[in-house]
Amino acid sequence: MKKNNFIVFVLLAGSLLNVFSQTNSQKKVILISVKSDFKNAVVNYISFFYQQKKVLFSTADFKNLSGVDEKEWDAIIILSTIQKDKISDNVINFSKDKVLSKKIILANTADSGQWKKKQLDYDTITMASKKENIELFSKKIIEKIEKLIN
Repeated sequence: MKKNNFIVFVLLAGSLLNVFSQTNSQKKVILISVKSDFKNAVVNYISFFYQQKKVLFSTADFKNLSGVDEKEWDAIIILSTIQKDKISDNVINFSKDKVLSKKIILANTADSGQWKKKQLDYDTITMASKKENIELFSKKIIEKIEKLIN
C-alpha cells in the first residue's frame, strides 16, 4: 500500500465507526454524534469535507463518549441534543475532568435552535435540526474545527 493512499476503516460493535486518514496526517479530529437523520447528514457532510484534507478525521457513536481520551485528539466535536434546555448527562459526565476544554466543541440541536441555560463553558453551536439547516450547521462546525487545528 502506498504511503499516501486514502484509508477507510469501518469498525463495528461500539468502537469507532469511521476513520478517514492519510498516513501523513498531523492533526486528529473526532466527531462524536447521537444518531438521527439530521445528525447523520451533518456527520456525512463534515466527513466528506475532510476526506481531501491532511487530517485524521474519525467519527464515533455517542454511546462511546466516555471512552474518548481528549489527549489523543486536536479537536473533539460532540454533536448532541438539547432537551428541555438541558444537555445530555453523558456530555456533563465526559466534561467533568477535562482540563483541555479548548479542544472541545459542542454542536447541539434544539427544537428552538437555542440553548438558553448553557451548562458548560465550551465553544458551542446550537441550531434547530431542520433539513434546510444541514449545510449551514455543517459549515459552522467545520469553521470551528479549522480554527482549532490550523
